[in-house]
Amino acid sequence: MQQISRREQIAANTRAAKARRQATDADIAQALDITRPGVSDRMNGKARWQIEELEKLAAFLGTTLDELLAPAETEAVS
Repeated sequence: MQQISRREQIAANTRAAKARRQATDADIAQALDITRPGVSDRMNGKARWQIEELEKLAAFLGTTLDELLAPAETEAVS
């Protein structure tokens, strides 16, 4: 099983929350007052989120900061 980086996990969590809310990068950029390419870079793990951005993002997407920062669930080994 391949380990993913913390940045990649946060990016995956933010993409999942974004999809559940059916938000666009443009919606998020406006809510966070950052550029749309900046949102894309963060969503793809190419740039780091600032904690303040993640707090605003969680509120905007109707989720929690803990959910956005949650580690990947591991598969049970038999």
